[in-house]
Amino acid sequence: MEAMFRAYDTVRPPRGKWLVKSSREACEIYEWNHPDTMRDWDKCLKDLEERSHKIWDYDIEEMISCLEAEFADQIQSRLQPRRDPGLPRAVAPLRVKDAIAT
Repeated sequence: MEAMFRAYDTVRPPRGKWLVKSSREACEIYEWNHPDTMRDWDKCLKDLEERSHKIWDYDIEEMISCLEAEFADQIQSRLQPRRDPGLPRAVAPLRVKDAIAT
């Protein structure tokens, strides 16, 4: 579970932070207070369309691929053999699907 949450914390927050910031800025645009658009309707419309499409057209499959790769890296790093020869060797590296099943 720890590896799963670490992978999530690595991949997901940048989009979440962007979404919060973008929502605040969209509010400013709707209220004609955003410094880049002010009361210029064409600029407002263009900005809001770009923000909306960034949300609507987000590549979820790519995010899932990144999460799977990061999860595999997290699992792999936990299964690395220890350097102390007196300790038992780590088990063979697991595939991501095997790690999820356990």
